[in-house]
Amino acid sequence: MSKRIAFFTRKPIQGFHYSIENTLNEVRAGLLKSSKWEIDWIEMPWYSKGFIPRLKLILFAWFHKHEINHIIGDIYFIALLLPGKSLVITIHDVLFLYPKKGISWLILWFFWVYLPVLKAKSIIAISNHTKNEIIRYTGCNAKKIKVIPCLISPHFSSSPKDFNHHYPIILHIGTAWNKNLSNHIQAVKDIPCLLKIVGKLSENHRLEIIKAGIDFENVVQLSDHEILSLYHSCDILLFASLAEGFGLPILEAQLVGRAVITSNRGAMAEVAGKGALLVDPLSVESIHNGLISIIRNGTLRELCIEEGFKNTYKYGSHFILAQHDHLFSSI
Repeated sequence: MSKRIAFFTRKPIQGFHYSIENTLNEVRAGLLKSSKWEIDWIEMPWYSKGFIPRLKLILFAWFHKHEINHIIGDIYFIALLLPGKSLVITIHDVLFLYPKKGISWLILWFFWVYLPVLKAKSIIAISNHTKNEIIRYTGCNAKKIKVIPCLISPHFSSSPKDFNHHYPIILHIGTAWNKNLSNHIQAVKDIPCLLKIVGKLSENHRLEIIKAGIDFENVVQLSDHEILSLYHSCDILLFASLAEGFGLPILEAQLVGRAVITSNRGAMAEVAGKGALLVDPLSVESIHNGLISIIRNGTLRELCIEEGFKNTYKYGSHFILAQHDHLFSSI
């Protein structure tokens, strides 16, 4: 007899791209091919904003609980009334704690991290870096946390392209604080290129780009197909973030066959393996030199691309689906 699993996910905001939810929807689709599971994708009916809506979300989750309950996205607080013995939580990162201070930090820590982790039967961390962060913030027993990486969408596949040495297209994804856009802008300055930025630009970032004299394009509210097209058209993915829970764009670019520059720390170095040029995200000079090396050194560039292909094998769908299947079977 099949078991029923509820995948609880946040209500999406129009125009935002939710890559983590997309990858877990792929996990859901893969697991449904087995007769072992019946999986309901339960999207929250309200946004997680304010006390009353969040209280309603907690009650909504309780009324819609299944034999196994799986929380994804940053709505971990809905664990409050769900039965702990059948609860699995996938935690992507704890970056939401970083900018907060005082009582705001304490509330987020307790209701979004500490209490859900304490209550859940099992925790899925999408990288060893995230696992270590969870342990750091909660003191959770490491045995309770299973590291299962993100699944790369089957839409991504190799798409060879001649590298544009004279005017490369450099792709930057995301404009949140951790995406390091200001340092990227300064690093790209004086390099003949087209900088393509995905995400809504702040006025300050727009002024920085104009002042630096960079040729750029800014795109927002893209479909999955449009994002794939950006990878196909670019020459380099510049993803030297300050912090990430995983870094899915690294694998997506590697699978398409593009040179990747990313950070030499945390989840990014872990995920990239040998298939990227690692730089110091806090050093404009390091990022700039990395770009120059990839543009001018064809041997280095081709090595990064080749190793990137090899690196993606570790994130094959069969491997990741098997890990989810094993974990849910143990509940």
